[in-house]
Amino acid sequence: LVFSTPAYLVLMAWMLREVGRASRLGALAGAALALAIPAYALAGTYYVERHSADFEAVEVTRRLKSAGGADDAIIFQALWHAGYFRTHSGEASPSTLVLGEVPVSDLPRILGRRNRLWLSMFASAKRDSNYPQEEWLDTNVYKAEEWWEGNLRLSLYGGRPDPPLDPINADFGGLVRLEAAGVAPGQARPGDILRLFLRWRALRDPGRKLVVFAHLVDADGRGCNSRDSEPVDGLRPTEAWKTGQVVDDRRGLVVGPGTPAGRYYLAVGLYAREDWRQRIAIRGK
Repeated sequence: LVFSTPAYLVLMAWMLREVGRASRLGALAGAALALAIPAYALAGTYYVERHSADFEAVEVTRRLKSAGGADDAIIFQALWHAGYFRTHSGEASPSTLVLGEVPVSDLPRILGRRNRLWLSMFASAKRDSNYPQEEWLDTNVYKAEEWWEGNLRLSLYGGRPDPPLDPINADFGGLVRLEAAGVAPGQARPGDILRLFLRWRALRDPGRKLVVFAHLVDADGRGCNSRDSEPVDGLRPTEAWKTGQVVDDRRGLVVGPGTPAGRYYLAVGLYAREDWRQRIAIRGK
């Protein structure tokens, strides 16, 4: 446009001058047409962009305004989503960052200041090699939620530090042993993320997909919230485990809004991927 616009304007001026010599009305009609054509093209482009590109920006902003907190951090992969959120989230908006400006080395520092971090990905495969930040988060901190809407994927993480581990040594069907586990914080409020650190050891090659479940239950055994996923959010699938291998599995669990005060427990176990009802029994229990 920088190079073509001057030539276009000179050409249009010459044409209008020639037409104007023959007919003043023709010159006015030509001028109107010369303005109308680019105006129509730009208006059409704006209409298409506004209704296709901004749909996900509206959705992620709506979701974060309802579920996010002023003390959260949000990393957007799509630059325009970050801009839309900043202009529509108000004064008490969370800290907003753009993924391309956040190297992996900066993530520990960001999480050191924030208890919760959101990652918004647009039109991107899960753990795309172009964005190593997502794999680092899935491996090193506590993923609590993942929400999909069209091309949009929004994940919520709980930060560090890791809770201290207590010995468990629960033998699941002679396949794997839960050697140790830890949870923090010991006291939580609605909206907080429980950080659950599990250390597994393969007693033999499992040879099949197993899913880890973590359920928050009250004193009467009623479930309040849960998160099921393969170890390390699928990065360490059990069918690839070898005898003696140790896997550290970090997973988060949100204390849901409206959860009443009381004493709660975490129920942890395994089941076969093909049938969630086929839970792996603990030997000796």
